[in-house]
Amino acid sequence: MWELARLADTLAGALDLHLDPELITTPEDAPHIVWNRLDDAFRNDARRAELLRDARPYDEALQRLETLPSAELERLLTETLDVCSHRIDAWETSLYAERLKQMRVRRPRGCHLGAWGVVENVRRREAFEAQTAGYIHAPSLDHAATAAILLNAHRTYVGEDAERFRIDLSSARVRDALEVLAAVRAGQRFDDAVARVTAGDAARGQSARDAIGDLLTAESVFQIVRGNPAAGGASLDALGKGHRPPEPEVVRSGRGGAAVTHRVMLGFESQSSAMGAWRSPRAGPRPLGG
Repeated sequence: MWELARLADTLAGALDLHLDPELITTPEDAPHIVWNRLDDAFRNDARRAELLRDARPYDEALQRLETLPSAELERLLTETLDVCSHRIDAWETSLYAERLKQMRVRRPRGCHLGAWGVVENVRRREAFEAQTAGYIHAPSLDHAATAAILLNAHRTYVGEDAERFRIDLSSARVRDALEVLAAVRAGQRFDDAVARVTAGDAARGQSARDAIGDLLTAESVFQIVRGNPAAGGASLDALGKGHRPPEPEVVRSGRGGAAVTHRVMLGFESQSSAMGAWRSPRAGPRPLGG
């Protein structure tokens, strides 16, 4: 088997193929491969106990996640990805949290109290008239233009007409609206989709219907701002004419950066039943790395 691997490695070099050591293993590469290093570590009783002790918090975290609903797991996943991309504040506050944890280990009882205050009813001495309608934080110029148009419509009209442009795209409302639209695209009736997403809650159902109207209105303006009036009209006509609703793009945020690839390895005992579906010629001589 080793001779075949050596020949394959030689052939790959002759063809200028850049293959990972994990795919073609030779005796020279064996000490540097991840699963071989783990195998060596687990054969040492002291090292195995240390690794298992370090993995205990991870196992406890998995047990807590096991009981959470899928929607909550999805939100936690996106929060974790945010921490790994741009949430520097999470890294900074983790240092203080860890420091506080260490202090509580030494002194479990007793704590320090902090306080903060605000100044209320502050007024300018001279009259001041705002020159602008305020500022809008948006992930892109198209989102900012869309928000500005909708805000201007709300400020321009009064009475009932103004309420038509009171757009509320808070996260909870958008989640319900997206779930309903996804169900309708999958073939469900609109009323049935609303009832399923809102679990029959009448107040939440009415809020979901209103959120869908707000979302499709914002999507229509967003498409027009991007120079696509046909898509803008389709967003508003979708549910009214019984057409398949589009997937709203206004709630998407553009993301940039470099792509990162992660490799994950699962280690099993050589006689584990979990290895049955992954049996291969390569797993025979090296079952723990199969």
